[in-house]
Amino acid sequence: MLNPRVANRYAKALIDLAKENGKMNEVNEDAKLISSIVKSNKDFVQMLKSPIIKSDKKIAIIEAILSGKIDALTSNFLLLMAKKGREGVLPEIMQELQKEYNSIHKIHTVKLTTALQASNEVKAIIVKQIMDADVTIKDVVLEEIIDESIIGGYIVETADKLIDGSIANDLKQVKAQFLKNEFVANIR
Repeated sequence: MLNPRVANRYAKALIDLAKENGKMNEVNEDAKLISSIVKSNKDFVQMLKSPIIKSDKKIAIIEAILSGKIDALTSNFLLLMAKKGREGVLPEIMQELQKEYNSIHKIHTVKLTTALQASNEVKAIIVKQIMDADVTIKDVVLEEIIDESIIGGYIVETADKLIDGSIANDLKQVKAQFLKNEFVANIR
């Protein structure tokens, strides 16, 4: 993150505005939409961060892409950011906004990495175990990552824990045990 303090301040300001106007859910959905656009379109991010493109052009592009798709509060906030020259921090602000929203609503994001697509039953079991482990959690958002390099099993990452039950990790541990084994080292 390039400007964590700036992103955090703007995100908190927008959250506070959303609370005052009773539009927390709308603003969070807008942040999700903008984040998905940022993730899927690198040219959009480069345009936002470009010092060559003038802010009025950036505003026109932002309005063309998001017009009618986001709440007026979020739209006005984005226009204010562009006028202040902070549009380049937009991706980071949207990430911080979602973190702040999740923190307020006690929603935890959990990354589930598997070699193949996990079934709905497996996902439900993982979510239930996480919620049972911490009763303060009201909801879990499961972020799925498919990584064939783990060979099999799973990796679960929460804010403060990492559970690596992958076959690749097991193989790495077995290899380390063989390398530490004094008897194998003396055979050579």
